[in-house]
Amino acid sequence: MSLLRTLANLGYGSRRQVQALIDAGRVSDAGNRALRADASIVHAEVRVDGQSLDPAHGLVLMLHKPLGVTCSHDDAGPLIYALLPPRYRLRRPPLSSIGRLDRDSSGLLLLTDDGGAAA
Repeated sequence: MSLLRTLANLGYGSRRQVQALIDAGRVSDAGNRALRADASIVHAEVRVDGQSLDPAHGLVLMLHKPLGVTCSHDDAGPLIYALLPPRYRLRRPPLSSIGRLDRDSSGLLLLTDDGGAAA
């Protein structure tokens, strides 16, 4: 997959925003400044602002769900996804909860972008 598409799917921004990151020299591949957005990449060798990329598809996160927050993508009121850093909310495929906790419950909740695990 191309550098541009990989970074966009991981939530680093829209394709246009990712292109701006590349143009600004904030993306490196194998220690060298990335110059081509269409270049094929080795995930483990790419850095954004010196930081390793987030894991590709198959990410699993642990989240403490507080009281009053809903485990849904489109319910009224506060949602668990608002507790995540913006980049995780932009990932494709999106993160989903593995199981649910009621709005009036708190506790550990697992989130993943693996649809099979979340089903």
